[in-house]
Amino acid sequence: MSRKTDRIFDLPLYLTVRLILLIAGLSSTFRNKIIPGVLAFAFRRHKKYKRIIRKNLEITGIVSCPADIEAFMEKFYLNTARSAVETMEYMIKSKKEEDIDFLFDDHDFIYSLKGKPCIFMTAHLGNFDMFSCFFNRYDMPMNIIARRMDNPYFDRITKKSRERHGSRVIYQEGSIYYIGTGFQHNESCFMLADHKVPRQYGTWVNFFDLPAVTLTVPAYFALKMGVKIVPIFCLKENNSYRIVLVKNLPLIDGYSKSFNLWANTQRYTQIIEQVIRNYPDQWLWSYDRWRIEPTKEELESCNENYERFIKEGLSFRI
Repeated sequence: MSRKTDRIFDLPLYLTVRLILLIAGLSSTFRNKIIPGVLAFAFRRHKKYKRIIRKNLEITGIVSCPADIEAFMEKFYLNTARSAVETMEYMIKSKKEEDIDFLFDDHDFIYSLKGKPCIFMTAHLGNFDMFSCFFNRYDMPMNIIARRMDNPYFDRITKKSRERHGSRVIYQEGSIYYIGTGFQHNESCFMLADHKVPRQYGTWVNFFDLPAVTLTVPAYFALKMGVKIVPIFCLKENNSYRIVLVKNLPLIDGYSKSFNLWANTQRYTQIIEQVIRNYPDQWLWSYDRWRIEPTKEELESCNENYERFIKEGLSFRI
């Protein structure tokens, strides 16, 4: 079925979700158990996502024993379903209704970044949509770099939710100009850095010991404009969210321009991988991260750069 044909289901799907959330607001049992259970069942029955999840778990070896993959997938389905419900609930709440509990103590560091151009870099891990509320508590509006959603109704409500605290959503298409202009005005931006990109917009780095074409935008602006990179993650912990960030991440700039760009991108990817390994069931394993395969030349270049990266002692542990 084509995307154009699918469009007839956009509004009914959106209205159905709104109705479910309205009912969920009246019943905690429905919200906390029934809806996540139904969504988990739907994820479990989705053949495409199930195939991708299993493939990703097998090629990364994140689950040490193959016999444990099914149990891990069940936990992933339920975590994903709960995050989806919490995200949609947050989107339809007003500012006064926000009651999110963040586990984070390093307030002075966040305040020290106010008025400085930074890239707050995250991944499809935990619940990154909650960062809109988190940064609002420090009065730090963001330029949020995002992909336009296929369903225009969901896209509209998502954009409204992300911008209600003064932040601005910038869609990926043509975003480089607006990101750079924002930095010139001492504005910060927030972006996901673990997604695949067309090979002409990225570079091949090592991610779970596999070649993955990866966005170079954070490294580009760090090197060209001196923008500070702050890896930051919002991880679910019981009924709260734990904020994990990396402070004072050193920039690699003592080599050629091309290797500097590659090495910083590799380091940022390495940090994301470490956090995923610490919270494996909270990463979006249904995302086909390794779908694009490198050419022979790209693979050789990636391996050579990685060997040099390790030999020069450029690895970073959090």
